[in-house]
Amino acid sequence: MTRRELVAIPMADGVELSATLFFPDGDGPWPAAMEALPYRKDDITAIYRPGYAELADAGYVVCWLDVRGTGSSGGLATDEYSEAERHDLVAAVDWLATRDWSAGTVGMFGTSYGGFTSLQVALRSSRATTDTPTTSTTSAACSSSSTSSTTRPT
Repeated sequence: MTRRELVAIPMADGVELSATLFFPDGDGPWPAAMEALPYRKDDITAIYRPGYAELADAGYVVCWLDVRGTGSSGGLATDEYSEAERHDLVAAVDWLATRDWSAGTVGMFGTSYGGFTSLQVALRSSRATTDTPTTSTTSAACSSSSTSSTTRPT
């Protein structure tokens, strides 16, 4: 069974972003995959949980994140795709890449809002590479090394 953990990801200004992490079975390190949405992960979009568990079963730590000022995250949401949100998501990628369980590789995924945020982070991060989507889901990958590429578990 996939283990879930609720975490608060600290931002430089003291705001904490709420995330639910879904862990694969076994020992890491594992790559991470993040979807960042403004749609209140703890109630409105709870129906998405089985999909995140499936990704965890495939060997990823999945981070399901409420963006700043939405859902269970702190701060104020001032606009869609704000500068503060982009900064937060780059910081969240860095946070995920530096956890003890992390393989140092973090990808983002999503459709609609999640897809746009994935692309914005890939363009902003100095450690970003993009991955050609194999489905209708937009994906982008950010890794902890400027020369590494997207890694998928075997």
